[in-house]
Amino acid sequence: MVPIRLKTASCIECHRVKLQAGPHFVLSRPPTRGDSTHDTQVEQVFRFKKGQVYPVTIGGAVTELGSTNALYTALVEPGTNGVPPGYILEDPDEILGYERPAFGVANKEATLIVPDLRLAVDANRDGSVTFDPADRTTAAKPFRFWVNEDTDLPSGGNPETVGGTPDGTDNTINSPRDLEDFTRLRLKVRVPGRMDSLRFGPLTVEMRFAEATGAPALRVFRAADNAEGTGFLYDPHAASLQLSFAGTAIGGAGVSPMALSPAEFQGLGDDDEVVLNLLVEGVSAGRGKLLVALKQGGAVLAESPGVWIELLPVVQMYQEAGVPFTVPPDEQPHSITFVHGWHMSPDGSRNYAETMFKRLWHRGFRGRFLYFRWDTGFSSTFNNVPLVGEAVSAYLANFNGSERIAWNSGRQLREAMNEIPSSYSRNLAAHSMGNIVAGAALLAGLNVDNYVLMQGAVPASCYDPSEERRQAPYPRDYAGISIDLFDKPTPDDDPVPETRALAYRGRLSSAQIEQANLVNFFLPGDAATVRAWEFNNDQFKPAGQYAYSRGAPVGDGGIQRGLWWNNGMARFDTFRSLTDPYEAMPLACKSWSKTVGGDRETDGTIDSSEDLESIQYSLPGDVLGFRDDHSAQFKRNIQVLKPFYDELLRVFEVPRITQ
Repeated sequence: MVPIRLKTASCIECHRVKLQAGPHFVLSRPPTRGDSTHDTQVEQVFRFKKGQVYPVTIGGAVTELGSTNALYTALVEPGTNGVPPGYILEDPDEILGYERPAFGVANKEATLIVPDLRLAVDANRDGSVTFDPADRTTAAKPFRFWVNEDTDLPSGGNPETVGGTPDGTDNTINSPRDLEDFTRLRLKVRVPGRMDSLRFGPLTVEMRFAEATGAPALRVFRAADNAEGTGFLYDPHAASLQLSFAGTAIGGAGVSPMALSPAEFQGLGDDDEVVLNLLVEGVSAGRGKLLVALKQGGAVLAESPGVWIELLPVVQMYQEAGVPFTVPPDEQPHSITFVHGWHMSPDGSRNYAETMFKRLWHRGFRGRFLYFRWDTGFSSTFNNVPLVGEAVSAYLANFNGSERIAWNSGRQLREAMNEIPSSYSRNLAAHSMGNIVAGAALLAGLNVDNYVLMQGAVPASCYDPSEERRQAPYPRDYAGISIDLFDKPTPDDDPVPETRALAYRGRLSSAQIEQANLVNFFLPGDAATVRAWEFNNDQFKPAGQYAYSRGAPVGDGGIQRGLWWNNGMARFDTFRSLTDPYEAMPLACKSWSKTVGGDRETDGTIDSSEDLESIQYSLPGDVLGFRDDHSAQFKRNIQVLKPFYDELLRVFEVPRITQ
């Protein structure tokens, strides 16, 4: 509703004039002499509904002609508290806003057109952007989104770079992947019967941030085909259309206003109303109330209620172990913790975490996201070794040494997850060797509700010690050389219990593990957890100066002698029997099983499994899901990954968008 003040001039008794606005509101008060209102103005504030047209009529017989004071004045004045006038006046008889003699019978009419301007975001994160109260924002509960400060490249290889020019600094959408850094904004302009005045002038629309702290700024793009939905995120064809036909910004809105070209409204809507669907990216951080104003000749005719928006560096939207975190006002009592895999640089692991966070956010996740960094070995490359299928990379980049670190990082993960409020659900998503860290945390007493093993680089026999996990020997070709795999002795079935107790088999099959719901997201053709991991298991274990002697008898004091280390000297006192499984497994033990991430049959403490070769995870035109891509959920474009992240949220029993 728009408050508008209407008033008459003094000496209303003489004029006996009646002012009527619309079908219901009448300003008419014939005072008598002696009445306190005699010779004073009579006024009333009406609240006009937005988007409507109101006739305003004056009439009444003049009983007495007077001097220059005997004038009739009907003013339409601004509302209170800084609310702009909020109307368009059509007044051919000049009855509003003018002083004029009221001779004879005055029956004059004008028209008030009260525009309706609205902005909307998906404030409640249900997947729909509406102008309803459900999507209302406030200063205390703004719509939060991140600044587009990464550098996205086409899918494949390393899809993002660190230190490049941030995508939010240019006027273009750089790639389909860049679209995951955009969100929707809807603008409705209703000027009944007068929309052509907006399409062709003299009316204009401007957008700006008011009541700002920091420097909030958005770059604004038309949604291709003026589509309201999320096709730009989940449909490769729609994303392509967006880049081809609406990939250049139409402007930027900050504290300084952005004028929308009249052409943006042409060909849309009808004579009364236009709804413009927009995509926006964050350019700089800050918060404020985003407004649109309808203007004519520089004067503001009406202004929208505004949408409160807070733009943040994405690092401030999730929690990191040991780093202070500001809780969002609308956070739901759910949590997801992400643990990265082997050979990830600090920048690379953070990028994977932020990629997962953004994709979960777009699917409606409103809980706590925790990123856990562990001290894996890594090279100077950005994330995983390119061509990770060349298995020798596993050895050269210290795969086995990193696994030892992973087993010893479980307590830190437990402590990090204990920072999550106890009333929140606890869900864990670990990738590749990160599942070693997760398993060690569970052994250290971590309690979780659900745990998804994504392409886990952990022997399947850790969870399922049954004979069914023993892998029969078979040959595999590596660079033209055939190597027989799983044909060598392993302590998984060593006849000496003390030696067998240091092996992988059954390591993660205890009751402490069983308290959680473990779901295995496996990929049978994975280049890393199948091809590379099996080569490393066969060729580089035991590693270096570590050794395994099958069936070696127990020595004095009950110390096992089957797994040991020596410094390369011939003297016996340079030999050391291993006692720590977190040293023995990664450095001295072969596994008799495939990885859990490459084995569809793993049972034991694994409660259920999801095959990432299923057709729903495939690229368009394909049927083999992730194929051999060890990190497809991070490296592929968001447009083809909706099924994966929906399944992840389903397993975690977290509310998500269903459309």
